[in-house]
Amino acid sequence: MFLIIVPLTLPGRAAAMSVCGNGVTDVSEDCDGADDAACPGFCDAWCNCREPGLCCDWGTAECTDDVAPSACGGLGAFYEDQRCDEFDCYASDAWFEVMPIEPPGPDASPYPDNVVIDGHTVTVYGGAQRIWVEVRVGGWAPGALRTLQGSFSGLSSGAGDPLALPPTVACDQFLDPSPHSHCVDAFGPGSSCKTDDFIIGYCEYPWIERSRSDFVFADIGEIIALGRHYEGSIQFGALILYHVPSEIFGADEGGSYYLGTAALDIPMGAAGTYTLAIEPLESFLRLSGSYYAPLGRITSTIINVVDGCCSPDGACLAVSPEMCADIGGVMASCGGDCDANGIPDGCDTFADCNGSGLPDSCDIADGTSSDEDGNCIPDECDASPAPLAEPGGVLKNRFISFQTTTAGCETAIRVELVSLNHPDPANTAGLPERNYSAFEGRYRWVGPPETMVDSRNPMTYYTTAPLQCNPHFMDWRSVGLLNVYGTEIVPSSVYDVQFVDAACGNRNDPDCGMAPLTIATGRWGDAVAPFHAPDGPTQPDFTDIAAVHDKFSQGSFPRRASAELHPNLPNVDWAIDYHDIAAVIDAFTGMPYPYAGPQECP
Repeated sequence: MFLIIVPLTLPGRAAAMSVCGNGVTDVSEDCDGADDAACPGFCDAWCNCREPGLCCDWGTAECTDDVAPSACGGLGAFYEDQRCDEFDCYASDAWFEVMPIEPPGPDASPYPDNVVIDGHTVTVYGGAQRIWVEVRVGGWAPGALRTLQGSFSGLSSGAGDPLALPPTVACDQFLDPSPHSHCVDAFGPGSSCKTDDFIIGYCEYPWIERSRSDFVFADIGEIIALGRHYEGSIQFGALILYHVPSEIFGADEGGSYYLGTAALDIPMGAAGTYTLAIEPLESFLRLSGSYYAPLGRITSTIINVVDGCCSPDGACLAVSPEMCADIGGVMASCGGDCDANGIPDGCDTFADCNGSGLPDSCDIADGTSSDEDGNCIPDECDASPAPLAEPGGVLKNRFISFQTTTAGCETAIRVELVSLNHPDPANTAGLPERNYSAFEGRYRWVGPPETMVDSRNPMTYYTTAPLQCNPHFMDWRSVGLLNVYGTEIVPSSVYDVQFVDAACGNRNDPDCGMAPLTIATGRWGDAVAPFHAPDGPTQPDFTDIAAVHDKFSQGSFPRRASAELHPNLPNVDWAIDYHDIAAVIDAFTGMPYPYAGPQECP
């Protein structure tokens, strides 16, 4: 529960933060909440022992006599020695709302495409996002001042992790006088350096921007206004308009007034609907005399955290469904990250041989499964796992792609060249196809992985590895989706991919490898769906030419592993260029695959 506290500060009068309300009777108090041994049931909101009195129900404008202070809660007020007259007890049109806003400040960047605001509803596609809200008030008659305390509720109302407070940053109030430029640069135009010992303080996200023309006390010169974190809560301190009968202060002008700004962090593990409401506390609704400030309307902000985008490389992206479709992703629940590999479990592809719903490595780590032989595979299903196919089954020309998460602790990846360059039907230009049959049945090995740039708009990456003649042993499980390239990876071909354990004696023995994953490559130049089928339209077509051209223009789709066609050994350091466009155009005209293909090992 986050508190928004608005303590009274009259012109020329200092304000102090009371400890009343912490549930512990302090030296200056008779009682405090449930800590009421001195007067059980008769502790009022100001931590004083009281006699039975009158309880005003602001919803019905009715009074009930002989009520204990603790029994007069909700939208009501307690009176010990005053009558409930027309000025004391009445229904109210005053309101309090939490309003989502764009990131504040002249230099602030707008929300990304995964955040959509519609009135008081915020929809976030995927977590890990900072959301900004304003606290606004209205319905009070101008000219009256009042104390109000309310609490943010609903921060844990979703199905996943709760919303969180952004961190504070240390500042030096003595060396960084008002307006505390580094706080403003970091957090926004109303932020300042707060301190408890005068010199060392902190910048933080909740604040009141007093210079705004719609600030509820913009016409009052001498006030104290602050926003701060305090013992796990958010507090705002300022004067506030007090709703009183129009006979005394005049009718409300119908204005909407700014009270404060706050930021809340949505973690990656958030999910479901969070309702940010203000729950008024009667204990801080009274100033003095017989006038009170009931709230007739409370408007909440609804934050819907829905599925993120699982990209083709297994990452969880916080983008809109439209952008997700553009990059070939799938909307899915992100969830947590059990194996701490940086990919939320909902988007991760992992080995789950026992069907627990968690990675096998997590089952071993928490003791759910044993691993006596230390190969990082639960003993109850310690067989010979195969690599996992790429989600979506995208055919490529010059790469084969698969998930490495089922590997053991120390393995190499062996690739058998099963069938090389056998297009069906043959090219339409009537030219002979390249013949690589002499290399069929041979093995190559996957070399060290490397992360490369896939797209710069938005910035995304992919993991590549070359084929080589010698095995490379490592723990492949954290690599995820691996895109393997080499002169041996050619169109219209078939490959068997296997893990080989470090304990294997003859690494070229077919029986030494674990279960294989069979991967095919697409027809020459067929970069994007629909992919060629012998009984379907001949590919590639204009869609493939346009897709490679879009990638050349720094587009996010298709993935680079699909658009990279040139040269014989793809250079993953180069961007897609006019050679790749020329290659897909040649393929469209019916030309055969032109490159020399596999090379002999030394």
